[in-house]
This record gives sequence, C-alpha cells and structure tokens, in this order.
Amino acid sequence: MSPVIEIDDEVFAFLQQLVRRLAGLDAAGQEVPVTEAIDAAAPDTRPRIVDVLLPDTGRAAPGLILREAAYERPVLDYLEQQPLGRAPSRTVINAVGEYLESRGLLTDMDKKRLNSGEIRWRARAAFARKHLKERGDLDGNAPRGIWQITNQGRHRVQEWRDAGRPL
Repeated sequence: MSPVIEIDDEVFAFLQQLVRRLAGLDAAGQEVPVTEAIDAAAPDTRPRIVDVLLPDTGRAAPGLILREAAYERPVLDYLEQQPLGRAPSRTVINAVGEYLESRGLLTDMDKKRLNSGEIRWRARAAFARKHLKERGDLDGNAPRGIWQITNQGRHRVQEWRDAGRPL
C-alpha cells in the first residue's frame, strides 16, 4: 500500500500551481507556449522553496530553476538583431542573462555555481545553444566561439512575432 501524506489546502494549491507551471499549462489546464508561461510567472508567484537538490546527484529539483527552453527565444532574438546574425558566445550569454534577470526570471538556484565552477544559468544557456543547433536554428558550422542564427532560426523568430508573442 502506498503511503498517504496529508497537506493543508494552501500547500496543495501551491503544488498545483507549480505542476501547471512545469507542464506549461494555464489555470484551466490548457497548454501555454513556454515563453508565455514564463512571462506569466511574476516574481511574487514563484515558488519560495529553500534550495533543494535531488539526492546523490547535486541536481536542482524541477521547478526551482528556469526551464532550458526559456533560454531559446532570447538567444534567437538577440542573434536575429545582430549584424550578420552572429556574435561571440560570451556576448550572447551575457545578453540573455541580462534579459532574464531584468524580467525576474532567474531563481536563486539559477544563480548558484555548479561543482564545475560555472554559474548554472550560464551552463543552461550553453545547453540551449546545443539544442538550437541540433534543430537547425543555429549554424553548426559557425567558427568556434561564435553563435550564428540560420534562416530557419530567423523564420522561427518571425513566426513568434507574427503570432503576437512579445519577448
């Protein structure tokens, strides 16, 4: 038999909100694009949980850090606005960090250093680049240390704008 845990209504409501946010759903259970879900999460509605790490992994528990997909739009938007659609990796990562910080989207866990010494949000931005490259939104043949948007990536940014999704 599974164990039963009793929680009060306030904790249950918080957990429901957290699960919806992680799943990209609105209050009615309808799917919300990742960027809208993140933009809708005002700083005062963010989970206020003490730093939690998953046992034996050193990894942050889901919901305590910004989803990796949330880095993609700022990366593509920044590059799309640059001459030739490219910029040094450090410049792109710094611009993305400034954007996310200005919106209050980075959590305390995002700002912590990993065992490698890298700040978590910076490492996640680099992983977002990897996924954008795999999908063809960033040029995999760009010179080392340079991030460059592709025509496909430009098309994706334009689709977001045409759909009226603000950054």
